[in-house]
Amino acid sequence: AGVGLTLAALTTVLFGSGFTDGSFGGVTLVVGLPTWLLGTFWAMLLRWRVDIAVGSRKIRAGWLLSIPLAAANGGLAAGILFASEGPYVGFLQLLEKFLGGVVLGVTLGALIWVPALILTLIFFGLPIAQAQRHALQGLSGEERGERTVGLTNLVLSLVAFTILASSRNAAAGTEWYSSIGFWTLVAMVSGGMLTGSLAAAFSALRERDRTRFIAAVEHGQVKGYRIEPTPEGKVLLRVSVSSEGEGYRAAEFDEELVALDTEGHARQELSPRILSNATYW
Repeated sequence: AGVGLTLAALTTVLFGSGFTDGSFGGVTLVVGLPTWLLGTFWAMLLRWRVDIAVGSRKIRAGWLLSIPLAAANGGLAAGILFASEGPYVGFLQLLEKFLGGVVLGVTLGALIWVPALILTLIFFGLPIAQAQRHALQGLSGEERGERTVGLTNLVLSLVAFTILASSRNAAAGTEWYSSIGFWTLVAMVSGGMLTGSLAAAFSALRERDRTRFIAAVEHGQVKGYRIEPTPEGKVLLRVSVSSEGEGYRAAEFDEELVALDTEGHARQELSPRILSNATYW
C-alpha cells in the first residue's frame, strides 16, 4: 500500500509542477489514480515472490512486468485525459476517444513514461531490491528490508508533501473535479507517510522483541526453549518434556529450527530434524 500511494503522490506532484499551473486537481485523477492502481499491483507482484523462468534463470515477475506496466500507466492516463475533454457525446464516442488516448499514451507517451519508469526503478526499485536481498537472510533480514522500504516511502512522501505545500496555487480552480482531485492527492501523500512510518516502526518492534526473546533463552530465562550449537551454527529450538513414570522423558524430533546469526538475530528456518531422543531419570 505504501509503495502505490507514495509513487502516485510523487508522480502527481512532479507532473503537475512540470506541466500545469500547479493546481494538481485534474492531474490527480488523470495521472495519480492510474499510477496508484498499477503501482500497487507492481508492489504486490514483488512481495508475492512470483518468478518467471527466462532461460535457465528465474526473474521476479514484478521486474519483468515493469515496462508493460509503465506503458499501461501512460496509456491509461492518456485515455482518461482524452475521454474527459469536451462535452459528453455518447458512450461509443467516449470509448473511441479513450482508446485513441490509450494508443497515443503507449506510443508517443513513451517520451514521458520511459523517464518515469527509470526514476521509479531508481527511487523505489533499488530499495525494494535491497529489501529482497535482506529477506534471503531470513526473518531478521525481512524486517530490515521492510524497514528500508517503509523509510523510503516516508521520505519520498515528505518530498511530495513539500512540493505540494510550496505550490501557491495548489488549491486553484473551482471545478468539482479540481477540489476532489486535490484532496485525493492530499490523501495519497498522507497515506504514503502513514503506511511508510508504520511499516518501519512495526518491523523495528518485531526485530527488537525477537532479539530480546533469544537473549533471554540464551540466559536460561525462558522455559521450553534453548540454544543448541550445530555444525551450521547456533539454532533456537523447543524442548519437549513429558512425564513418564517417576521421571521425565525429553525428546526433540521433527522440530522447526531457526538459525541465528552472530548478533543473535533469527536468520532463517532450517529443515526439521531429530537432534536427540533420550530418557532422564
